Amino acid sequence: MNIIFLLVIFLFSYASKAVDQEESCKKYDDYIEKAKEQWPYSQHITLSSSERESFVISYNSQVKDDEKLIADEMMLFPLHDSTYWYVLAGNKGCFVFWTNIEGDKFIELLDGSILSKGKGIWREGLN
Repeated sequence: MNIIFLLVIFLFSYASKAVDQEESCKKYDDYIEKAKEQWPYSQHITLSSSERESFVISYNSQVKDDEKLIADEMMLFPLHDSTYWYVLAGNKGCFVFWTNIEGDKFIELLDGSILSKGKGIWREGLN
C-alpha cells in the first residue's frame, strides 16, 4: 500500500515538473525572429551540428557554475559594425541561451574543441 502511495506521489511530481517546463518554455523560433528584426543586415548563420557541439563543449569547459549549456540548435548573428557577435541557442524548441562574444573568441571556442583535435594549432601556418 505504501509503495503504491509513493508511486502515485512520484508520478504526480514528475507530471507537474513537465508542465512547469512546458509553461516556462519560450519558443526559440520567436527569439530568432526578434533577432532578425533587431539586426536585419546581419547574415545570420545556423551552426552545423559539429560547430554547435564544439562551441558547447568549449563553452561548458570555461563556465564556472554547475549549470551547463545544452543546445540542439544554435544561430550566430555576426554584426559587421560591431566587435561583438551574438549567439542564440535552443533546446527542444525552447530558447535556452544567448551571449554576445567577440568574433575571435567565438572562433577560439570552435577551434578549442572538436574541430582542432589532432590537427595542430590553427594558426601554425601564420607563424
